[in-house]
Amino acid sequence: MTTIQKTIRIPADRQVHFDLKVPGGVPVGEAEVLMIISPLPDSRRRTLARLAGCLANSPNFSRNPVELQKEMRDEWE
Repeated sequence: MTTIQKTIRIPADRQVHFDLKVPGGVPVGEAEVLMIISPLPDSRRRTLARLAGCLANSPNFSRNPVELQKEMRDEWE
């Protein structure tokens, strides 16, 4: 089995056409192809809506906020 990763752009009409050069080690003949669609993160835009709730799953910030603040204050004493 060979894994090939290719980034493509999905147009508004959802019709995707692309050429793929298969490495020389892949045998000629029939082959099964698995396609997994995984949207790429848009790291260029940092909007509040995108950032909202991102700390909720953090082990540092998912606890009781009062206890967390007390621990942070006690750390500096």
